[in-house]
Amino acid sequence: MNIRDCLISAMDSSSAVVAINAPQLRRYGRHRKGERRERLPAIIQVSARIIKQHGAQAVYAWYQAATNIHSGQCFLHLDHCHDDDILRACITAGWDMVMFDGSGLPIGGKLCAIA
Repeated sequence: MNIRDCLISAMDSSSAVVAINAPQLRRYGRHRKGERRERLPAIIQVSARIIKQHGAQAVYAWYQAATNIHSGQCFLHLDHCHDDDILRACITAGWDMVMFDGSGLPIGGKLCAIA
């Protein structure tokens, strides 16, 4: 199931999708174990700082390995990123979603950045 279908299903059934900030890779397993008990889908939010440290492909590979161990729907999300190269690297690596953060740009710059 993709993230769109997951969110629609959750909305239709009045259930939750948990979003978890994972500032350190080693914390992911503990979060997923909790979600497994609840059987709730989870969005694992990763910062651009983690990608700069480890690389988009390495984080994605680690996430895939951890997801195979823990059952349940899980999605990988790059959170609030200002860097086009990191956004593109995550998309290329196969991440489920990325969030472009244009908060530091004037309105015209925001429109140009997403066009």
